[in-house]
Amino acid sequence: MKYRLKYYFYLTLTLSSILLLFPHVRAADNWQVPPIPQQIPQEIPQPYQTPKLGPNIFDNPIVALYNGKVKLLANMVIRASEVKLTARERRSGRYTRPVLEENRQGNYWIINQRNMIYLVPKFNMRITSRNYDAISVFFECIKYDPNSRKSFKLINPAIVFLKGSKWELFQRGELEF
Repeated sequence: MKYRLKYYFYLTLTLSSILLLFPHVRAADNWQVPPIPQQIPQEIPQPYQTPKLGPNIFDNPIVALYNGKVKLLANMVIRASEVKLTARERRSGRYTRPVLEENRQGNYWIINQRNMIYLVPKFNMRITSRNYDAISVFFECIKYDPNSRKSFKLINPAIVFLKGSKWELFQRGELEF
């Protein structure tokens, strides 16, 4: 756990340094990190639906880096995948909050930015009819067409929170095709 905290601290400092070196990647000069929710909801009323945290989410520099200079992010991410138990429960029709764990071959990247933890698909991930159900748990797929092999653009990263050594989904992100 001590190593993980040190890693998060390093990740936050390194990402902040990149943002200082590349100020033009900010979507707005008045960008602010949305506050951490005071209370994490225990139940989500409708499967996969969570309230948006606020309008500043669109001004997130993570979005600009991911869509433009993803190689700068690649060395600062924690690779993760969904825990098999929550995926299995979802396929059997029971809703549980999606949980992720660290996995070097994972399809998702966890990015710790100041006081928020973001989730994005790994770079160059192709969304197909085979993996659409899994990724649509974490991201709203705007204009998705199963017959097209079009790539996507990150509109909003998903927001996760740390719970022990795993991450739980708090807010879905958005991808546009």
